[in-house]
Amino acid sequence: MRENYNTCIEGRRCILIPYKREHVAKYHEWMKDTYLQQTTASEPLTEAEEYAMQESWADDPQKCTFILLDRDYLQVGTREHYGEGDSNTNCNCSSKNLTETDHTSSRPKEEEEEEEEEEEEEEGIAAKKKSVSPIAADKAVMDGGVSRKKEEEEEEEEEEEEEEGGIVVKKKSVSAIAADIAAMAGDVNLFFNDIDDPHAAEIEVMVAEERSRRKGIAREALRLMMLYAIKHLGVQVFRAKIGDSNHPSLSLFHSLGYEQVAWSSAFQEKTLEWSVTPESTALLQQSVLGGGRTGDLITRPYERLREQQTECFFQEKTS
Repeated sequence: MRENYNTCIEGRRCILIPYKREHVAKYHEWMKDTYLQQTTASEPLTEAEEYAMQESWADDPQKCTFILLDRDYLQVGTREHYGEGDSNTNCNCSSKNLTETDHTSSRPKEEEEEEEEEEEEEEGIAAKKKSVSPIAADKAVMDGGVSRKKEEEEEEEEEEEEEEGGIVVKKKSVSAIAADIAAMAGDVNLFFNDIDDPHAAEIEVMVAEERSRRKGIAREALRLMMLYAIKHLGVQVFRAKIGDSNHPSLSLFHSLGYEQVAWSSAFQEKTLEWSVTPESTALLQQSVLGGGRTGDLITRPYERLREQQTECFFQEKTS
């Protein structure tokens, strides 16, 4: 969707950025996971088909997609140009039926209680993807471990080394694009597929990286997307289609105020809805912005951010 193709939305736990060509290779690796294929009712695609789909979705007025970045895995310089997240008291933040661990339809003392509830809900979901440490993930990107096009690899700069007291400090300038790839956690989507109601949208969320699950990212991503869609896309009704056996996802959506409106015996799935009213919107905005604060989402032009460079530091003991 062109409307969000240069939009970055900031949350406390995650950041929503537009789905770009440079993200496809990592997304493709995610979707090789048979568990994610099953929970998202997705057919495996070739990498070429994934690139073609990304291009078509970018221009499709009926699809709005954001990639989720986990703030815990943003490199230091990148954190600065994205804002401070949880420590930013002025943070004004904006579904594949998935919870924190799957890619199915989905989605503070108040927030702490919600996080504990969410962790319990998601323990029953199997996770097949390997957990990757932040240093390993960042190093994989810097060393070319993540598949990218040649022009993207060339954005990495030469490494410098300094020795201080027996510690080698390796400094490498890395593009914001590479830094974002290292922090990718999943995606959140809207589909405007109701021909009778152009203001209704099906919502999905996926947290594909195991290291980013059970942290409240799926919940926040859903809230951000919903508020963005209400304020900027005119959505009045959100729908989530969730398989009967996906109890964690059903529990998450119910906790966000979604109510069941239909059931399909053929697909063995429930349809849940969340309607936009002044009251529901006020509660949503409060949950996104935080207690007592008012305002709009924090959005930034993504194209400007991706041009910035950040320096990453690794310490290694000298032999």
